[in-house]
Amino acid sequence: MLNKSPHTVPLIITPDSKIGEILYTYPELEDVLIKLVPSFGKLKNPILRKTIGRIATIRQASEVGKISLGTLINHLREVVGQDSWSESTRKQESSSPAEPEWVKTATVIKSIDARPILDRGEHPVQLVMTELSKLSELELLELITAFIPSPLIDMVRSKGFKSWTREETPEIFKTFFSR
Repeated sequence: MLNKSPHTVPLIITPDSKIGEILYTYPELEDVLIKLVPSFGKLKNPILRKTIGRIATIRQASEVGKISLGTLINHLREVVGQDSWSESTRKQESSSPAEPEWVKTATVIKSIDARPILDRGEHPVQLVMTELSKLSELELLELITAFIPSPLIDMVRSKGFKSWTREETPEIFKTFFSR
């Protein structure tokens, strides 16, 4: 396949490749990615594509889509003519750990249902960060989404907060944040 990027070196698809860079370089992967990770159908919305594409990685897409990292990478690589991702480099996925003690002993003081926000093409980052700044010890912020919000979780964790996600149903995920 032709590399559509202005760069002379082709983009090799890895777990940490950004979705936006991949779709810019290989636009033919958009439908493949959406088929493998249906919740990424939101990438057709230009606002969400810019936001999600800039921060979401292939690793996070595999978590959101509940597809093994190796399967996702190798499907994408196959379409663009790249070699298979080596078995020795695959991350061994583990299921979500049991509910941590800090979730059991804390109280949800605010719940944000991000599904309607995302459906409008908006992103709840500012709202989440504002509410997190109000948290005290033993208080939780609950975020309800239709997928695991991995990019947001990574950002929040980088700010020193804890997080844990529980799958309520295949369409409802509750992520809890605490100091």
